Amino acid sequence: EMGRVLSQSKLYKEERAEAVTEAFSNPAFLDMTFLPATVSVGSEGAPLPIAVIEELIRRSPHRIISKTCTCRDAHNCTEHDKNIGCIHIGANTAEESDELCYHATVEEAIAHLHKAVDDGLMPFIGHVFYDHIYWDVDFTSPFLTVCLCCECCCTNFNNYRQGMIRGEATERFKPLKGLKVSVDAAKCVGCGTCAEKCFNHSMTMVDGAPQWNAETCKGCSSCAIHCPQKAITIEIEDVKAAVDDLLERLSPQVGGLDLENMQMDL
Repeated sequence: EMGRVLSQSKLYKEERAEAVTEAFSNPAFLDMTFLPATVSVGSEGAPLPIAVIEELIRRSPHRIISKTCTCRDAHNCTEHDKNIGCIHIGANTAEESDELCYHATVEEAIAHLHKAVDDGLMPFIGHVFYDHIYWDVDFTSPFLTVCLCCECCCTNFNNYRQGMIRGEATERFKPLKGLKVSVDAAKCVGCGTCAEKCFNHSMTMVDGAPQWNAETCKGCSSCAIHCPQKAITIEIEDVKAAVDDLLERLSPQVGGLDLENMQMDL
């Protein structure tokens, strides 16, 4: 049903092909960053996505929750709840169809975010070109997308694996500034789960031990989330500087959010 409604949208029918072509040559159409759920911040040790996205939700003049995750729905996901849909933030989300989403209160959106992180999903925040197409929001009306991804179904994960995202387009997915992945050799048993789960092959097995490639890593935290030995740690050199850098990059794209005066416990 979700796919049927989406495919009938005017923007989807008339502009999809042109928009997809332009998106991978225009950084204004695709600019995304993972917020690793395994990094804790602040005086209460909250997961980083909770600390950042909660504040964005509170400052938003409007926000929606999609009724289902289109990726998990398309793949009939058995690992995660298909009804944990994306969150869209910004004044222009008021344009989105009641058939496709819930127009949520601040409290409802925050509760939804917590449910997603508790389910092991990976928050992915930024501006995604095809959301304008799918959700019938004009391209001149920017808004912020919070994808709640699973590595088994996420369109971006699978496009990377299949080589559909390449060249300049790979630079549209930016890790947080100063992110570092480390492996505790005393805990690691060389099972290779981290390499299997890494969607863009930034964790590989060499002589039975995982090797992290800092140049290609997108900071999704899938390796740390799925490591059965909890041997992988993700750290950020300066969390506040990393978040400031992220918000400065997103600020002109999201529409209706005062990102310059964010107050977060980092």
